[in-house]
Amino acid sequence: MCGIGEIILVNDKFEEIVGESKETIFYSGCGWDEWKHQLTAHFKDEEGLLQYIEASIQEKQNKSYSAFMKDGRVINIYAEELYRGDVKFGTILVYRDITKEYEVDRMKSEFVSTVSHELRTPLASILGFTELMINRELKVEKQKKYLQTIYGEAKRLTSLINDFLDIQRMEAGKQTYEKKNIDLLPILERVKDNLSINTPSHIIQINQLVEETMVIGDKAKMEQVMANLLSNAIKYSPNGGKIEINIYKELDQLRVAFKDEGLGIPETAMDKLFTKFYRVDNTDRRKIGGTGLGLSIVQEIMNAHDGKVMVESEYGKGSTLTLVFPLIHAIQVVRKL
Repeated sequence: MCGIGEIILVNDKFEEIVGESKETIFYSGCGWDEWKHQLTAHFKDEEGLLQYIEASIQEKQNKSYSAFMKDGRVINIYAEELYRGDVKFGTILVYRDITKEYEVDRMKSEFVSTVSHELRTPLASILGFTELMINRELKVEKQKKYLQTIYGEAKRLTSLINDFLDIQRMEAGKQTYEKKNIDLLPILERVKDNLSINTPSHIIQINQLVEETMVIGDKAKMEQVMANLLSNAIKYSPNGGKIEINIYKELDQLRVAFKDEGLGIPETAMDKLFTKFYRVDNTDRRKIGGTGLGLSIVQEIMNAHDGKVMVESEYGKGSTLTLVFPLIHAIQVVRKL
């Protein structure tokens, strides 16, 4: 029979969480003092975990404790006292894996923070310049300059709101596409013309390396995809430089590659790039805005067009994001078969 502070029973789920078998736990009998170091070795804050467990054995705890494991999981622990009549005879410690809940809460917090910041910035500009125009007598040139700024910030605000609405529709499965034969080249040229106006430090070059540039797709959504990738290439090349857009054929695919000479992407971030609200967090990027939705939207649209997005990058030297489309004649051959 076990005494005070000793382990009486563990279940299979506990074994799974800590990666220890019942045999290991009870190897030295059922003593907590013998086994506690084996338990805490799995957690980052060993001292905090021990303090909570030992305090729970001594007296009732009204609060739970969230512990971070060394493998990245988050475990919530709470204690319940056991009584026979009025006599306490033990304490149950419940370990619950809350990693997914923790990640959802973290993403929600980041989302609220990001949305607040991203919406506040253009709104502040719009309100500020509007107030100046209302309260001051300005020359025509000045008025035009302020109106252009207001127009630009309003477009930016509209784009942000559209991103939020798009991702909602996509998650709900309510996004619709009007697909037909479209030529990607004029879409790219239009996107380049629109974005080149405010980027004097960038040289944007379209290289058509294949004669056929037709795909089956939604024209408006394709323009959104192209604008997103070119905008990213500009944004993450804060020092300017050359941006190449290469249109070429490989296998039975039409490819459009956006190559920049910018900051590049750390290897540790590559597998998270298309996660909603994810943004690479380092000093170089702190001043660069964005919701972290752009690439997620691009991937959703490309998936809906039987295509995909590929990423290559060398940190500090630039990135290449490539859109891959099935060629029209290849689709027609598949349909005939």
